[in-house]
Amino acid sequence: MSALRNISRKQRISISTLKDASRKLKQLGLVDYGNTKEWKIPRVTDAGKIVLKIVEGDFHGTS
Repeated sequence: MSALRNISRKQRISISTLKDASRKLKQLGLVDYGNTKEWKIPRVTDAGKIVLKIVEGDFHGTS
């Protein structure tokens, strides 16, 4: 079962909503999951990890 289908089933979020969100996150460079020709295990990119830390309030930038 694909990651999105699994999330859709467990969280009761429509698959179309998850596909749209995942495309947007990929366009922003925050996640990577390959493409139709070269599938990859979904992962959060380094940039995505930074954003996640900021959102969680755990980012201490250097000055």
